[in-house]
Amino acid sequence: MELLKIHLPRKERHNIGKDRVVKNVKNHDTLCAVIMAGGKGTRIQSLNLPDPKPLVNICGFPFLQMLAWWVSPYVSELVILTTEKIKAQTASLYFPANCRIEISDGNGTGTDFLQFAQNNIFDSYLVMNADTIIDMDIKKVTAQNGSFIVTTAWKDAQNAEKIVVNRSGRVLASLETEPPMVYDTDETAGLYASTGIVKLESKLINSLRPDRLNSIEKDILPVLIQNRDLCTYHLGQSLSLDFGTPERFARLPEFEGKIKDIYGDILGFLEENINRHHCNQA
Repeated sequence: MELLKIHLPRKERHNIGKDRVVKNVKNHDTLCAVIMAGGKGTRIQSLNLPDPKPLVNICGFPFLQMLAWWVSPYVSELVILTTEKIKAQTASLYFPANCRIEISDGNGTGTDFLQFAQNNIFDSYLVMNADTIIDMDIKKVTAQNGSFIVTTAWKDAQNAEKIVVNRSGRVLASLETEPPMVYDTDETAGLYASTGIVKLESKLINSLRPDRLNSIEKDILPVLIQNRDLCTYHLGQSLSLDFGTPERFARLPEFEGKIKDIYGDILGFLEENINRHHCNQA
């Protein structure tokens, strides 16, 4: 398995607004994107924001809405896992035709995801957070085979140098666990930051028990790493901004230009179509 050190070219125009189900473009397996939007937002409560964290307005639209339209053309189905508390507000947004909203129990990302996966069978799952802006080619990521974690070497990434990989691209250890995983330093080729995006094949997660794995990063990934089942899809120095803390949320204006570059097609599409959608719903 090869370590992918990718410096992405300028992204091609996004294939948005298509009311059709698409499949993994490489092997035609069913791929479900799962956006984890069930966090309580305790890290940014002090900001007293008018909207819940996943629905924070960025460049004129709720980020969760932008994220959904960004990934939807390249997956079979898109599921937003959220809480009962913000279900109605989330459901009021304009989402793609292949998107649906599921209510999670709020028992942690690991438990919530595994409970969903046990009841919704797909060949693989692309798990992503609702509070992270990532500069990457989503079409290429969804087309990549295997189970992997998307990483970056961006200098300001949260939890920098916490994912240890070898020269073949296999993940040797995660240093986000308590205590950190032990690994052979002689095998190490790089230490990167996780972007929070993970692609998991269903055959690897069928044996995992939801009641014992509360966190994806701290519980599920270490099991896959120990079993030598996890590789990395590396983005080089690409931006990965988790805006879930007051300090990082305050940096959003600094990256407005980059955000518009990443999601520009999505923003244009929403500006053109959202009013028409609401008129049709009325």
